[in-house]
Amino acid sequence: NKDPNIYLAGTEEGHIHKCSCSYNEQYLDSYAGHTGPVYKITWSPFAPDIFLSCSADWSVRLWSHDMTSPAINFFSSTRSVYDVCWSPASSTVFGCVNEGAVEIWDLSVST
Repeated sequence: NKDPNIYLAGTEEGHIHKCSCSYNEQYLDSYAGHTGPVYKITWSPFAPDIFLSCSADWSVRLWSHDMTSPAINFFSSTRSVYDVCWSPASSTVFGCVNEGAVEIWDLSVST
């Protein structure tokens, strides 16, 4: 995200809230898609309006900051996904960590 005052916060209920340092009483937007606790949210280093989130609901979800539902959902196993990270070298690659494996996804090959 280009605005350093904007940040995202995941909840135990599976929601993601877009917040601003300027408005500490309420959040600006709420994103619904996960059905379990959100463990990690990360902005794309290549597209400032895109972010990934991962959750205990066995999924990684790709979001656009102006859409309140996920653009793409990724399910790979029946395990909680604890971390997700974009590749620093390729805009279509990300990795995630679940209870037993590290997975690498390349969206230019397949979703």
